[in-house]
Amino acid sequence: MEMRRYRRLLGISYKDHTTNEVVSRRIENAIGPHVDLLTIVRQRKLKWYGHTTHSSGLAKTIMQGTVNGGRRRGGRRNAGVTTSENGQDLS
Repeated sequence: MEMRRYRRLLGISYKDHTTNEVVSRRIENAIGPHVDLLTIVRQRKLKWYGHTTHSSGLAKTIMQGTVNGGRRRGGRRNAGVTTSENGQDLS
């Protein structure tokens, strides 16, 4: 996925049959030594997660999945699927 982004930035098509090593060298020549894109994305996600867990907003509630109250008794509900569509007989 990362090479695909680099190829797009450099304007290199897969039809050009350019190897990944050549693409990496061209990126390093263009911007110098760099950290992988996926590493940067991972670090930013962790940084944002830490930021949201220390706050007390809606994002924290959604991320941690905690909601006040209890769950209903009984089994799992069919989400809008009737018994005839589900393949179960009523008899």
